Amino acid sequence: MTKRQYLNTLDGFTLAYLGCALWSSTDNATPSGGEPLDANYNETDITWKSLRSMVADCKAFQADNAALLSLAGGLRAKRA
Repeated sequence: MTKRQYLNTLDGFTLAYLGCALWSSTDNATPSGGEPLDANYNETDITWKSLRSMVADCKAFQADNAALLSLAGGLRAKRA
């Protein structure tokens, strides 16, 4: 399976987490921190080891917080 195929199997929560990780991190190319990683990289550039770890973190978070996430999803749906 290619990394793109693997990414296509992930849920929206996990994909958003990956995107946010790239957005919130910089390349440290300058003293001020450099460019956000999402300016030059995307989820396919994350190493397999890091990707698997991040996916596991998301699964654990969602399992540990299922009731709250369900409630938050219900509140969002009611506002729409």
